Amino acid sequence: MATSDAAIDTLGEPAVGPWAYTSLAVMLASMAVWPAFVAWGGVWFTISDAMGLVFASVTIPVVVGLDRWFSPHSPSLARAARWVGLAGMVLIGAGSVLLIAGQVSHEFAPAQGGLGVQIAGYGLWGVWLLLTAELSRRAGTLGRIVPRAGYTIGVAIVLGMVGATQGPDHPITIAAGTILFIGLVVWTVAVARATR
Repeated sequence: MATSDAAIDTLGEPAVGPWAYTSLAVMLASMAVWPAFVAWGGVWFTISDAMGLVFASVTIPVVVGLDRWFSPHSPSLARAARWVGLAGMVLIGAGSVLLIAGQVSHEFAPAQGGLGVQIAGYGLWGVWLLLTAELSRRAGTLGRIVPRAGYTIGVAIVLGMVGATQGPDHPITIAAGTILFIGLVVWTVAVARATR
């Protein structure tokens, strides 16, 4: 593990803002496609799954970049957050690939289908957001909005996971999606401004 940490630590400080905006754009596009995914399935399944793969890919630089901001202040917690975030992106990406390839189903219950791999990945993303919110609060370097928005959307994602096990039109899923939509915009803009 020390070798992996050392390899990531030599990447330098990637520009977090552009990657955060790209990640946000993909997530918002994915949310816009969600009603078609639920209503019609078919090709919309593939489009949604492809967006999951793109989201995971463009969010990895955000995870690594924020780790570089937080490591000097709380190295152990920053390292844990980094690995939780990376694991979440790997699960989102792997779930997307499996779904696109038709190797697993789009069942909403995590134990019954491949969507469960993605749901677990998004759950870890929520935990990562909670950890980065705490790291931001401790470091005090990214302002007050980043931790507040991070806590809010981290909880929304975890609640959305619970709702997703009940179906895409469950009230918890809808409420969590709404909070995520607003909170993610606020969080992304605040992170991008603070890390320029």
